[in-house]
Amino acid sequence: MTAPDRESGARRVARESLTSYARYAVVIAVQIALVPFMISALGDEGYGLWTLSFSVLGFLSLADFGLTTGVVRFVAECKGSGDVDRRNRMLSTVAMIYLALAAGCVAVLAAFTPIYAGAFDIPEATRADALAVLWILAGRSVAVSLPLAVWRSAVFGDRHVALFNAIEAIGTVAWAVGAYAVLASGGGIVWVAWANLAALAIQFGSFVVAAYRLVPDLRVSWRLADRRLLGEAAAVGLSQLVVSVSALVLLRAAPMVVQLRLGLAEVALYGVALKVAENVLMLFKQGVHVLAPVAAELKGRGDEAAIRRVVLSGSRLTFAPAAIVAALGWALGGAALSHWIGPDYARGGLVLGILLTAMALLMPQTVASTVFTMTGLHRLTSYAAMASVALNLALSVALVLRVGLEGVALGTLGATLIVDVGAIAWLRRRFLRVPYGEMARRVLWPALPPAAAAFAVSAGLVALRPPGSLAEVVGYAVPGGAIAAALFWRFGADPAERALFRRRAQPAAGRPEPSRGDTVPPPG
Repeated sequence: MTAPDRESGARRVARESLTSYARYAVVIAVQIALVPFMISALGDEGYGLWTLSFSVLGFLSLADFGLTTGVVRFVAECKGSGDVDRRNRMLSTVAMIYLALAAGCVAVLAAFTPIYAGAFDIPEATRADALAVLWILAGRSVAVSLPLAVWRSAVFGDRHVALFNAIEAIGTVAWAVGAYAVLASGGGIVWVAWANLAALAIQFGSFVVAAYRLVPDLRVSWRLADRRLLGEAAAVGLSQLVVSVSALVLLRAAPMVVQLRLGLAEVALYGVALKVAENVLMLFKQGVHVLAPVAAELKGRGDEAAIRRVVLSGSRLTFAPAAIVAALGWALGGAALSHWIGPDYARGGLVLGILLTAMALLMPQTVASTVFTMTGLHRLTSYAAMASVALNLALSVALVLRVGLEGVALGTLGATLIVDVGAIAWLRRRFLRVPYGEMARRVLWPALPPAAAAFAVSAGLVALRPPGSLAEVVGYAVPGGAIAAALFWRFGADPAERALFRRRAQPAAGRPEPSRGDTVPPPG
């Protein structure tokens, strides 16, 4: 692949990453605006029922057995190799599996329905609405999301990421508008559930249309389903299921460890810090998700050198901003929690700093795990996830007795250092041919001076005059964050990465101007 081709591919990855961040921003904005309105309109009990319904049905998200990730990989890999027939047979096979899983979910839900209200002690007056909402939202998950996930993942796997993010964002806004219209007109929780189902049906219907219009020679039919591909699809799916279950256990287990040793008040404090760190992790994962089809497509082409460039560049461009945010968390976390939640939460700043540091260190591992999954090394990802969860829980239980609340956070950090920094580094060197020294020189070291500068500036402002409001906390973060970003841009980013955001003159023939030296790491 020539340098101009690599530059064009890198620009595409950059644009796709920006659209992913924009989509996530829309989701967060909708949550911030819609949740208080729903609570006001439905009341505490009504919104509690809504939350309970999603929590119960949330376990259905595991019903796809990780096959969604597998579809992205198979589509992108076949795009790289040009094997359209294999892609269509794999998609048809997975589609048939999804239909069988959907039927199984309906059977399980039907068996659970008679005991649902009693099991959760739902008041008699709201049981009819509770069952209606449960089945409407189950239709959303089982009748829409699961069977149509094949076409949704095909759009993403074929590298139509900007369109994918646009459909997702429009669907989120449509849901918010529908919920607002229903509640503003006096509709109850059942009508809100119908609005949610309708918005998702329109969204997934759009993915079906987009897939047939944009994915070349796409065919999905029961006649194309191939038993010989079941094993390959199941292997990828089960590995991703292990990763999903491990993440679910980790997020749910830490508060339980706190509760068993320290009580509900400490659970609330830890839960707030954990939620902030989790959202930061999800924010930076948006850029990592874009690399998934890139890595699979390169695997289909057999371009191992380009895959290594994806690993290095992706790790650097996600770790650096995450490290800067972690540094700002250490400097401003206590003040932010105090002004956001209340003064009693100020001591959660230490927990937040530890968790944000762990999340930052997770970013290179997340990039490597994504590449492992997309290049046929999915078992490595599942092994690492299981080891991380087991070690995290063991360390958290041991340290909470000695250190207290911060010990649970230190358990997460310790597991991250051992598994995600240590073991994954060895796996990355062994299977992706990325040496330790190159990883440290090109990923870790460029982020440290900017992060240190962010902490020094923000902590210095706090020392001069403690912030008096949440707005001032945000204001204190801006100078340190800006200086850190400038330092990374000037000294940490590769020249080719900086070139992505510069305007280049186009030759008269309309071809990109050839690169003058540096190659762009994430090719397309």
